[in-house]
Amino acid sequence: LKDLLITSDGDKFSRPDDLQYIAKAKQLLKVKQRKFARTQKGSKNHEKARLDVARAYSKITRQRNEYYHLVSRYLVDNYDSIYVEDLSVKNMIQNRKLSRAIHEVAWSTLASMIAYKSNWAGKTHHRIDRWYPSSKTCSSCDYKLEKLDRGTREWTCPKCGKHHDRDLDAAINIKKEGERIFFSRK
Repeated sequence: LKDLLITSDGDKFSRPDDLQYIAKAKQLLKVKQRKFARTQKGSKNHEKARLDVARAYSKITRQRNEYYHLVSRYLVDNYDSIYVEDLSVKNMIQNRKLSRAIHEVAWSTLASMIAYKSNWAGKTHHRIDRWYPSSKTCSSCDYKLEKLDRGTREWTCPKCGKHHDRDLDAAINIKKEGERIFFSRK
């Protein structure tokens, strides 16, 4: 996972783990977990260490949620319509190489914050179908690639020759698809 999210304007929001204060809290958690692992079960020190680890986890969660509140507030304040790709996080976690990173990012928490804040502000919030090929489609000429590996971050359209950043291109395509679906109904 390179970024938390990317807007169709090209604004990139870094993952919470990339923020210095959260990374520092995670290092402290690691130290506390090692200390907890060395204690003897049933002892008072074991219980104290367990509570220390629980507090460290709670602190990281609070810091991440604070960051998500800032991101979601920024999006709701600056955009009238927000289109989010409906990701199947449950299925994505089954990938053993990415499961920890996907789990720690907590996209569903961020998506729910965006949804309720946009409802409060009277803005529109829509989810785009997860099967829409947003990464594989050229945002300029709508050419669709047959196959695109997860490791490929940039690609060039064989039809129009435009060079694309995979995530930015997907964000533009999600915006276009959302406008096509939800504004054609009116």
